[in-house]
Amino acid sequence: MGIASAAFACQTYSPAQIADAVRNSSTASQDLKDSACTWGGAAAAESGGNTCAHNARNFGVLQLSLENLRRAGISPSDYMNLSLQQQVDVWAQYGAKDNNSSNGFKTIQAANGGTLPGGATATDGLAAACSQFGGAICKNDLNYMASHGGQCPEKSSADQIVATRTTLANGTANADGKGQTICSWGSVIQSKINASGCNNQKSGQNDCPQSPTQDTGTPAIASSDPLPSAASQPAVASSDINVSPTQI
Repeated sequence: MGIASAAFACQTYSPAQIADAVRNSSTASQDLKDSACTWGGAAAAESGGNTCAHNARNFGVLQLSLENLRRAGISPSDYMNLSLQQQVDVWAQYGAKDNNSSNGFKTIQAANGGTLPGGATATDGLAAACSQFGGAICKNDLNYMASHGGQCPEKSSADQIVATRTTLANGTANADGKGQTICSWGSVIQSKINASGCNNQKSGQNDCPQSPTQDTGTPAIASSDPLPSAASQPAVASSDINVSPTQI
């Protein structure tokens, strides 16, 4: 992609700052910018807002997958050395653009706070989890919810199919490698959105309280290679994320 990275130390950003970066992104769609607060909350859940967060397959403040970094032509270490704005720009172009075009994501967005088939409420957190997990897991969870009273398959139950290379390849996975579904992870993301005090608005004005914090250090790649999550975006609980050199 030809992005030159400076020697940025690991930094931690607030949901408000990440939402601003989404609004200011040259690669983000207008829909993405209008829902900027959603992605600020998603980043707080995914990485704690840290630009060096990773689990060996997903990287940066919004946990862009290794597959998408390869598409962008950027190494994980170079990506984690990018500024917040540069990370968001790459994520918007190579992660959110594809994942937010899935039928599952569009179904949740169209419900717009209303009720989905099965009775679940279509929240911003649910939409963000759908995007982060990718279209296959999102679709399978929505299909399950429609026939199970709005509930996703419970963790470790017979109905839950955890993401592995095989279940991702054959399209049967309905949970990530740690057993998170769009219901469970969507709830975590929604709590972060609510706590941020940020409200999505089409005016493009940032109404989020500013509370910048930052950590310094150098990025590093974990040597372990856990089971992959969704094909394009991660579905990882906060406990799965490593931050170099310190743990959030």
